[in-house]
Amino acid sequence: MAEHVEQVLNNAIDGLKKMIDVDSVVGNPINISEDTTVIPVSKVSMGFVSGGSSFGKPSVSDNFGGGAGGGIKISPVAFLVVNDGNVRLVNVSDSPNDTDKIFTKIPELIDQISSLISKKKSEKSEQAQ
Repeated sequence: MAEHVEQVLNNAIDGLKKMIDVDSVVGNPINISEDTTVIPVSKVSMGFVSGGSSFGKPSVSDNFGGGAGGGIKISPVAFLVVNDGNVRLVNVSDSPNDTDKIFTKIPELIDQISSLISKKKSEKSEQAQ
């Protein structure tokens, strides 16, 4: 029976591994302009459970019943803003579990990025004159 429970557990773990990778924690870079890149950072929580039991005579291996289940939660927590070689961390919320605040932080982040882009454009136009 132990080998059957181990097999069910290994199948559950393999399934969860396929659903999550390093890109789930540190996302792919998003190029906002040629000087500015934003990288999302998330918190990943996962859990699983597995179990099984043999029915009938212990010598009969075909009477095994088992099951497994699991879940994954991905919560955005911050953005890394890279601009001209400077890196700044912009928190999404004060509490990593309070993901609703992401929607209040996005406009602020967009304003900051837009202001950086405008500043760079004006500096380039001044240098061209």
